[in-house]
Amino acid sequence: EDPMLSGVSHVVVDEAHERTSDGDFLLMVLRRLLRSRADLKVILMSATLDSRLFSSYFHDAPTLTIPGRTFAVTPLYLEDAIELTRHEVEQGSPWARRSVGSKGGGKGGGKGGGKGDTSDVALDEGEMGYDELRALYPRHSAETALTLSQLDPGAIDYDLLVDCV
Repeated sequence: EDPMLSGVSHVVVDEAHERTSDGDFLLMVLRRLLRSRADLKVILMSATLDSRLFSSYFHDAPTLTIPGRTFAVTPLYLEDAIELTRHEVEQGSPWARRSVGSKGGGKGGGKGGGKGDTSDVALDEGEMGYDELRALYPRHSAETALTLSQLDPGAIDYDLLVDCV
């Protein structure tokens, strides 16, 4: 362990404006570390960050602003991608459930259990059938609920990725 990061000259934190407990903790640790490591350079990057706020947090650190514009970001989720692309899961594809009640069967294995298996991704939604998904996503089409019910939650649907591009 090297709590002083003695072999490190620069720390780059991208998307510094995103407030997470990990991110906030990292900034607190870096701020404290800078008291004893004046030679350490901390670079915070963000397209939407209030540079004055972070500058004052780091004891009036200098800022560099690069002109440009920000772009609105609209988060989309799996059900949105399926709805927008009208994607369907082909029966027998590697990312299709073997049966509606199944917990997997495609690549990724769902809730595996084999030695070294880290794909414990079967979320509650991944266990749901068509009727439950239809009720969960009332603003989406019946076809989207059907596709969601056919997907193996532990597999990556590469056809959907292609459809999204």
